[in-house]
Amino acid sequence: MIRAMQVLALLMAVCGGAARAEVVFVNAAFEEVGNGWLFGSRNDSSCWIALPWHVVGTMDTTTAPAFAFRDQSGRSGETAQPIRVSAVPGALQAAGMVDDLAFARVVAGRAEGDCNSRLGLPGQSYVDALARSRALNVIHVQEGATVTFAVDRFRSTTDEAQGSRFLVRPLNPADRTFFRGGLSGSIVFLDWEGNPLPAAMILEVRKDEGDASVLRFDLVRAAFELIEAAQNSRSPEPLDQPGQIRFEILHLLAVPLEASALLSEIAPGGCWQVTPPPGKRVVEVVLQIKDNVQVSAIRLRADPACGPATALTIEMNRGDGWTTLNNRCMVGASASICRVGAKGPLKLRFRAVPAQGVVGLSEIYLQ
Repeated sequence: MIRAMQVLALLMAVCGGAARAEVVFVNAAFEEVGNGWLFGSRNDSSCWIALPWHVVGTMDTTTAPAFAFRDQSGRSGETAQPIRVSAVPGALQAAGMVDDLAFARVVAGRAEGDCNSRLGLPGQSYVDALARSRALNVIHVQEGATVTFAVDRFRSTTDEAQGSRFLVRPLNPADRTFFRGGLSGSIVFLDWEGNPLPAAMILEVRKDEGDASVLRFDLVRAAFELIEAAQNSRSPEPLDQPGQIRFEILHLLAVPLEASALLSEIAPGGCWQVTPPPGKRVVEVVLQIKDNVQVSAIRLRADPACGPATALTIEMNRGDGWTTLNNRCMVGASASICRVGAKGPLKLRFRAVPAQGVVGLSEIYLQ
């Protein structure tokens, strides 16, 4: 009983009571789709995504492009290039020699401290929790919906970690329909004293057998700790060009189209092309300027092939609520310069109701 209470206390501490189901939908650059786990670093509160490598890259490569993701509420985000576990000394061994695992830092759509979920606990705590769990359920985020179904654990590996990899199969035969492409990265939750808590990540679906191979979260956590330490030891990124005002993308309420570039890294000739999330009419972006600098205006442009001319509403918040600066800043083939005229720190919010269903941006620049 004492051991059970200790495990529950640890689980509640890292998950904040009932689990925040931070499973996200991932749409990779080469049209692969899957899921990932959005979580916050225990060290600096930065946001990361853990997911199978094959969702964002091919198994015969060591690099993959940055990608976009979307949570269950329709809020979007973007990442830096994902890091494969085999790229960092010791991380592959920490992951139990599972090479199909990667981590990507979130660079747009979330602020530090926004991601409250964590990667989990030391191994023995999971061993105890899984042994006592009354049920296992999978949360899987699809293109336009989230589904939950019950699974059974069977055929665990015999290893020093006491079953760090195991197979799951649906309890209801009708749920075998979910055991196909796109399920990778979905999360298996255990039940502990009535609390759903993340336990493992689906890595591979065996469609013919009707089951899936999963990796327990304590191994995911162990690999991430080495990858994060390696990233923190790298040299800082170079400063921006003189005259360029730095900003962070805090919030993205938008669904990127299949060929869309990432808003955080639009290059000349690029195109960030999005639609409102299902059930919404508005595309919304929030930028944050942390520096004590004068923001005179924002320059926006959309190439003709990127999207139709669109009117944006621009609002500003300096900590005392939102104020409308411009309710018709036109974005089209010719660059629009819409006045801000305020000193940072501040936030800027853009909203658009796309007349033709699509909003496109080829350039966004603060001056």
